[in-house]
Amino acid sequence: MDDLVTTAEHAMMAMKGTDTGAVRAATTYLKALMNKKSSSPVFFLLVQNSTEPVVRQLAGVLLRRKVVQFWSQLPSEQKTSLQEALLTKLATEPQRVVRKAIITNVAALSKPLLLQGGWPQLMDALVACSAHDSEDARELGMILLREITYMIGVKVIRIIDAIKPLMGAALADASKRVQSAGLRCIAAVMSCLQGEENDMLEVSERERERGEAERCGRTRHAVLHVWAAR
Repeated sequence: MDDLVTTAEHAMMAMKGTDTGAVRAATTYLKALMNKKSSSPVFFLLVQNSTEPVVRQLAGVLLRRKVVQFWSQLPSEQKTSLQEALLTKLATEPQRVVRKAIITNVAALSKPLLLQGGWPQLMDALVACSAHDSEDARELGMILLREITYMIGVKVIRIIDAIKPLMGAALADASKRVQSAGLRCIAAVMSCLQGEENDMLEVSERERERGEAERCGRTRHAVLHVWAAR
């Protein structure tokens, strides 16, 4: 595995070079690696351990394509370890572009986990970001929440009571960056809730999941109320 990780890291470094032949060879290698089962742990290890930001970013982007399948095939205790490792890395990663790549992986895993209450640490992390002294951390929380919203779609209504205070806090934040991230997050929530009302493809699904869709309009107005009150 160590040799595979080293070779993949060298290929990713070559992708940012100016030698077109090396770039072409690296692209061919990484495409072939993507088709191998061993690629997921390789990308994960590079996100965790590479000293090169460009490698951590690219590894995160490539891991996103396979992270749910990778997670689903792990034993239960290793699933939890993967979830914890991604949240820890997200909190400690110094490079903004790498954090954004990690966010997409966390958001992807939120779909099979968060709605079933299987990842309480994720909500804890969002709450911690909202109350953090760091502007970067508070902005990060809103970016993550927006990506989660896009991932789970209309089912964001299931966590709406938990996230409304976080969005409200972002709108009241002294930082313009955090305010902007909060507004984009609210726009994502509103878009998902509005989409449910207009998208009749969801009508037949468990009778709109026992009335959840009928609550979308009321919830949307509640979100707007939070927005207007700030």
